[in-house]
Amino acid sequence: MKKATETASFLRSRLYSNSEGLLRSIYISKDGDVEQISSPIRAFVDDYAFLVRALLDLYEVTYDPGWIAWAAELQDRQDKLFWDEAEGAQKYFEFWVKSGRLGTAGIEHDYYCLELQNIA
Repeated sequence: MKKATETASFLRSRLYSNSEGLLRSIYISKDGDVEQISSPIRAFVDDYAFLVRALLDLYEVTYDPGWIAWAAELQDRQDKLFWDEAEGAQKYFEFWVKSGRLGTAGIEHDYYCLELQNIA
């Protein structure tokens, strides 16, 4: 449980920001420091979905409301970035386009939206 908590804390502090959202990768500089490249690689829908699931699992073990709050925040952002209801699609797209519009070239996935607002 300690490693899971440390990992989630690392992800929150190093691979997430309110402005960029969830990021996909991080690098070790030549001097050994953890750093991000100038144009960070943003996370895909799978990254959001799996992290939300992991945070729900972590909450079930720790009962720390911070983990479920972050899971709800990530789910909300995932929905805003990847959910598409155009023409009745009601599916998540694999990636998003910088303009904020969802690309129809994306690979569709049939993910079910987690109903976190009733849990938090």
